[in-house]
Amino acid sequence: MNEEYEKNIALKFPIDKKVEKLYRGIWAWTNVNNPFRCLVVHYSATNREEDWVKRKKQALSPSGFLAEFELSFDVVSEGKRVFPNFDRERHIKDVRLEPNLEVIRSWDFGFLHSAVLFAQKDKYGQLRILEEVYCENTYTKDLALKIIGISNNRYKDCVFTDVCDPKAGRQRSEKSEKTNIDILRTYNIFARPSVEEPVASGINKIALLLEKKIGKEYGLVISHNCRLLIEGFLGGYVYDENGEPEKEGVYSHLFDCLRYIVVSFYSINELIEEVEKQEIETEMDKEKLWEKFILENREVHREKRGEYFI
Repeated sequence: MNEEYEKNIALKFPIDKKVEKLYRGIWAWTNVNNPFRCLVVHYSATNREEDWVKRKKQALSPSGFLAEFELSFDVVSEGKRVFPNFDRERHIKDVRLEPNLEVIRSWDFGFLHSAVLFAQKDKYGQLRILEEVYCENTYTKDLALKIIGISNNRYKDCVFTDVCDPKAGRQRSEKSEKTNIDILRTYNIFARPSVEEPVASGINKIALLLEKKIGKEYGLVISHNCRLLIEGFLGGYVYDENGEPEKEGVYSHLFDCLRYIVVSFYSINELIEEVEKQEIETEMDKEKLWEKFILENREVHREKRGEYFI
């Protein structure tokens, strides 16, 4: 294995790039939240022959081989990615809490799968995803208590704005006559239903936000800690055989939360105008470069003809 190949693999690890190389094809790191030591071993640590690699490739699909043997965390499941314009280098950042900005909490309910995203929208319109919470087999009241604990611990003194599934005010919660919104209110969490838009519209807005440029960064950035959301962007959240985003599973609920934020806090005109503006600016930059090229060449020709005198 050459050094460049090893470097590319190390950059793909789903951690905050605190990786130690122990030996050829072997890396290790210590978890941030617990003392466990993690070890990753690539087949290049042994002297595997090309025939062995070839046999493994024949036995698996291309994405299956990458995930199983090449330590590729970008490949999570089969299917067409919903957001192919998501890029690890552009959109995954060291996102930090801005104490003076309100914190958006977006809720998606369900006993089998439930999720919450913590985010902030800054004054330039950049959406910053700070944290994800994903639960299974959890009642709404228990989810609320978990989020309150996280909010009191990591978001102390912050002002919260809560949005949720637009159906949450109509549907009854598990084993309760109250709606999910009613249950949150008992804990002084006043979530408002998100704007009701077709799923495709919300996906389009997220895609545009991924393309939107804000200075040297992009309109949507995600913390390294949002492992499931990142996995979803990189291949876990895909279109099903009917051309619709998968509705069940680990990733869909987190992306529902993201969609509730985007449809509630961004207008399509705002995003389209921004992207069109960038395209115009890019064309203007090209024209300026061309004009500069022409002028420089004219000066060179004048010098050759003796039109410049010192």
